[in-house]
Amino acid sequence: MLPIRWRPYQEFRHLDQLMDRVAARPYGPFRSWPSLWDGRIRPALDVYETAEQLVVKATIPGIKAEDVEVTISKDTLVIKGGAEEEKEEEKKEERYLLRERRSGTFHRTVSLPEGLDTEKGEAVFEDGILAVTFPKTERAKAREIKVKVKEASKAK
Repeated sequence: MLPIRWRPYQEFRHLDQLMDRVAARPYGPFRSWPSLWDGRIRPALDVYETAEQLVVKATIPGIKAEDVEVTISKDTLVIKGGAEEEKEEEKKEERYLLRERRSGTFHRTVSLPEGLDTEKGEAVFEDGILAVTFPKTERAKAREIKVKVKEASKAK
């Protein structure tokens, strides 16, 4: 039986060569790296709370305010809307080299915690940012309870 030579770095060298080939691959002056995005609009969400309210912010660039719908059902906030593809008449001498602007619909759902006054919720859309705020109910707001310290009575 012949001995097998062990080369622990052989696999790493092969991986390094593969990465070099990927990095050197020509993408042209107007092309970008392949995207993992499937083409659907997916607004990024931030959800945070303060002592007085809960805030949900959605980044929806390129969408008009009238194309966004915000609804509340029990303890769920639903943000949906969409954008239609612009019908740009292409001239015969023009052709797209890169086209990343997306069109279509989106739908995001956020479960809301207890203790919010959803009847007084407000939605504001400005510069592509949708901000939905809900005030907290008095029961949900953090309260500070003063602790009284009594001196221990001396035993007789």
